[in-house]
Amino acid sequence: MRDAILKQKFRTFLDRRATPVHLREKPEAMKAEIEALLHRVLSLAPHSGYEQWFTLFAEALDDSSNHRTWPSVNEVRAAARLVNKNWKVIDGASGNVVDMSPAAINLRLLRRGDQLFS
Repeated sequence: MRDAILKQKFRTFLDRRATPVHLREKPEAMKAEIEALLHRVLSLAPHSGYEQWFTLFAEALDDSSNHRTWPSVNEVRAAARLVNKNWKVIDGASGNVVDMSPAAINLRLLRRGDQLFS
C-alpha cells in the first residue's frame, strides 16, 4: 500500500510539471526516467508517516527548484535527505525511534542487499 500511495502522489507531482524536452518524443526513456525517480523516492521514504513525509518532500522539491520540469534524480535525493535529516519515525512494532539519516538509510540498504545511494 505504501509504494502505491507514494507512486500516485509522485506521479501527481510530476503531472504539475512539464516533461523534460529531451524525453518528450522518447516514451521508453520517459518511462525509464519515471522509474528511476520513483525508485529513489521509494528507497528514501519512511515506512510509517510516509504521507506526511511526502508533503514535506514535495514542498522541499518545489522550494529548491528553479524550473518547471521534472526534477532530476539528484534533486529528488537532495529533497528527501533534507526532509529525512529532521524526520523522526517511530517503529510501530518496537516503539523505537528509527534513524533516517543518509548513513543509517545506506546501512539498512546494505543489509538488505540493495544499491547504496550517495
